[in-house]
Order: sequence, then C-alpha cells, then structure tokens
Amino acid sequence: LRGPSYEALEALRRDVVAPLLGQVPALLEEAYRGLLAKAERAIARRQAAEEDRVVALEDELRTVRNKLLDEIATTCHRDLELKPRLDALDELEKLLSTSAGF
Repeated sequence: LRGPSYEALEALRRDVVAPLLGQVPALLEEAYRGLLAKAERAIARRQAAEEDRVVALEDELRTVRNKLLDEIATTCHRDLELKPRLDALDELEKLLSTSAGF
C-alpha cells in the first residue's frame, strides 16, 4: 500500500540511504513478524511489571546470591520443622480455652 509519503520515502531511500549504505536487503515478512512478536512480549512484560510488584522485582531477584537463597531455604526448613510443635500448642490452647468455659 502506498500512503501519501511513499514517494518521499522512496526518494530518500534511493537518493540518500542506498548511496551511503549500499543496497541493503529488505526485511522479509517472516523476520518482521518475529521481531514484532518479540517486541510485543517485551511490551507485555513491561506492562506486567508496572501492574504487579512481584513481576517488577524480577530483575532485582536475579541479583540475589545463591548463598543467600540457601540461607533462606534453611530458615524455611527450620520453620517447617516447628510445625508439629506449634500444632500441638494450638490444640492444647483450644483444650484449655474450652475447659475454662465449664
């Protein structure tokens, strides 16, 4: 399709760009669509980062060192090991609160 500026752009390509850069092969439709898809994914990611604080932290999270991640995992495992004790305390608290009502 030729728009109102087609002739001006064609003249620019023919008279300025081609003499400076030589004949550069045109971008094929398939390559164009591939670039467009990548751009759309990048734009969608940027929008998601603006809307979701967790997504916005993605780049920052990539900088967290493995040692720190291991320390976090160790702490989580320790917390999970306490679960049976905490559950028992919770049950005891329920028993005490129900028996105090009698």
